[in-house]
Amino acid sequence: MLRCGCPTTKAWGALLHEPSFQNLLPQAVFQRARGIQKIGNQAVHSNRPVRQYDALQAVKELHHLCHWLVRTYTPDAAQRSAPWNDALVPQAPPAGEVVPRKQLVALEQKLAEQNEAALKQQRERDELDAELQTLREQLAEIRAAAEQQPDPHDYSEAETRHYLRNHLNDIVIHRLRTNQPLTADDLKSLEKTLVEIGEDDGETLLSDLLARSEAPSLAHFVRSLVGMDRSAAQAAFSQFLNDRSLTAQQIRFVELVIDQLTARGVMDASALYEPPFSNLHAGGPDELFAGKETVINAVFDVLRSLEPQVLGLAG
Repeated sequence: MLRCGCPTTKAWGALLHEPSFQNLLPQAVFQRARGIQKIGNQAVHSNRPVRQYDALQAVKELHHLCHWLVRTYTPDAAQRSAPWNDALVPQAPPAGEVVPRKQLVALEQKLAEQNEAALKQQRERDELDAELQTLREQLAEIRAAAEQQPDPHDYSEAETRHYLRNHLNDIVIHRLRTNQPLTADDLKSLEKTLVEIGEDDGETLLSDLLARSEAPSLAHFVRSLVGMDRSAAQAAFSQFLNDRSLTAQQIRFVELVIDQLTARGVMDASALYEPPFSNLHAGGPDELFAGKETVINAVFDVLRSLEPQVLGLAG
């Protein structure tokens, strides 16, 4: 079953760059979602008014996206179809023509009913949020109580990090740091080395470390401890560093990506919508690179390409 690893931010741009979200949508539907984002960015950031054609196109794209959502996730809806119908779009009255009062009253009543329905849904969401908050508080209390008790278990993360930092020239670690794909034998050798650090309890300790880190793979976990080689990161993003059409802030954004990869080894795309990146532009990378969508999309593509890879395995 495919699941969406939702980013921490609710920005539409971040969701569009989330690989698991992209994998959920058929390519045609994903392109319509991108179309909505593009017209929305134009409406917010351009001084030119949105053309009637573009506004209608955005509504059309939204219709198709909603149709796919309903058809895919609503029980018994797969056989139903709701094609777009231009005739159902309200037509703008001729210039100078007054809209009848009766029509305005009917529209006002319809909007009031829609607002009431929306308020009801919001109240239901608020109640659910309150329940979730209660659960969070209960979990926080349980964790706080647990943290008051000494934990005799030695997770050995510091020892593991120290060992890896002192063996950066090891061929497998070097490949990880320079974004070269590992072989299955490389992965076995790396696992064997880390298990040996923990001696008799090595396998258990390594399993605990991986669980606590929530890393998707051993390769991701080790890369997060040793970081990425700066030269390799700079080489990966050299096309942007050398792009004279980018502004100083946009270049600084790319440099921050390199800094973070050097320190952290791996990065999720959603991190680009949080500090320190959001300090450059509160609207995130989509607004910082407004008008240069191909550039920021290429940045996301390069970031994904720098995920640790194992030949013959996923991730």
